[in-house]
Amino acid sequence: MIHSAGAGPRPVPYKELDVKTLAETINVCISPKALVSAGAISKKMRGEDGVREAVASFHRNLPVLAMTCDFLPREPACWVCKIGGKKVKLSDKAALILIEREKVNAKDLKL
Repeated sequence: MIHSAGAGPRPVPYKELDVKTLAETINVCISPKALVSAGAISKKMRGEDGVREAVASFHRNLPVLAMTCDFLPREPACWVCKIGGKKVKLSDKAALILIEREKVNAKDLKL
């Protein structure tokens, strides 16, 4: 991306790296065009809130429905077991209730 933005050299595979290619890439990095392009990238980055955007993206892409308990949907699921031939996701609370009421066997729970 740096290369395509004009702020640096093309990526050099390590097998091609020698004194000549290293010198060429350094010259690209210190060229006036690269310095201007790097300054433009820097200015754009200063106007962004990368951490906030990364966290928001993380939360937008969480598969929340796959992570919640089938019986107590406000609780995170941490166990899986079969009940009546169906695979269900259980929170700690739901699993404890079902074990206490002898609806499931603790040995059948999988993390």
